[in-house]
Amino acid sequence: MRNSIEKEEKIKKYRGRRKPLLVWVNEETDEALRKFIAEEYGTIFKGIISYVVEKAILSYIEDPAHKHTSTNSKNCMSSIQKSKIREVFLEIKEYISGKYDINFDEVDECPKVFVEEAIKVIRGSDKRTVKKWLRQLVELRYIEIVDNLVKFLR
Repeated sequence: MRNSIEKEEKIKKYRGRRKPLLVWVNEETDEALRKFIAEEYGTIFKGIISYVVEKAILSYIEDPAHKHTSTNSKNCMSSIQKSKIREVFLEIKEYISGKYDINFDEVDECPKVFVEEAIKVIRGSDKRTVKKWLRQLVELRYIEIVDNLVKFLR
């Protein structure tokens, strides 16, 4: 019991300028949290849930596994996103090869308008969509754009 009183005093000192944070958790999580607090602190008292949740959040944030090393979209792309981009790249090459009879084993470039057309047919005709796919293909080094030519790098 003495240990619980000491911990309660520590929590009272911890309180300072507080800001409310409303979160919704399922009943099982709430029950597990309250059980943990009762076992760890002996009882549930004013401020203890906030204290434990804040410590958990800080612990999570400070864990190196949860820190982003870069906000560069190329580094943040998941392998699933990269795989999808590769699929679209191959579809673009197939479309251009079929429509314009270009053999990419012999030639590694084509007019940019061919690639833009292929993207419009495969992914959608919105100019933002075309711009996004061109950017992603360049970022992942599938293509290189020089003036009005697209060089296929893979």
